[in-house]
Amino acid sequence: MLKLNKYFIPYILVLFLLGFRGEVLISFIIVFIHELVHYITARLLGFSGFVVEIIPIGAVLKVKDLDEASPMEDFIISISGPLFNLLLAWIFYFTSYKFFFISNLSIGLLNFIPALPLDGGRMLRDLLSKKTIYKRANVLTIYVSFFIGYALVFYNLILFCRGNININLCIIALF
Repeated sequence: MLKLNKYFIPYILVLFLLGFRGEVLISFIIVFIHELVHYITARLLGFSGFVVEIIPIGAVLKVKDLDEASPMEDFIISISGPLFNLLLAWIFYFTSYKFFFISNLSIGLLNFIPALPLDGGRMLRDLLSKKTIYKRANVLTIYVSFFIGYALVFYNLILFCRGNININLCIIALF
């Protein structure tokens, strides 16, 4: 099932008005493929009940029974998308498709940031839950996520004071 977040259309319209046209479409195709890899991995591990929600900064796969997953299963599902993007980046590195290389590399590396709702945040929680109970691992991951979010907001303010505006970085920081 596919679901659109209520902020997705306004965000896309703003990007189109700012002049990003083909890049936006290609980026969302790459993000959709990223989520498709998560979906395939979850299916291979025996999970069902999937919803892909398209949000302003990309997409997120929601799995109905994921609460019943072991930390290792959740880790495998979480790492599959970014690893696939890095594989695609490596492949496109050797071609003349520089935009595909940069896009896949960016999406792959971005998703390794250890902050929720990114894959890296899920991976951090999974690794922490091997050393402590899940609830404490989740709280620690939330603290790390807030710290990273505040750091990105602070960095964006520095960029803004220097005359640089990065709308995507601001939106990522707020999420």
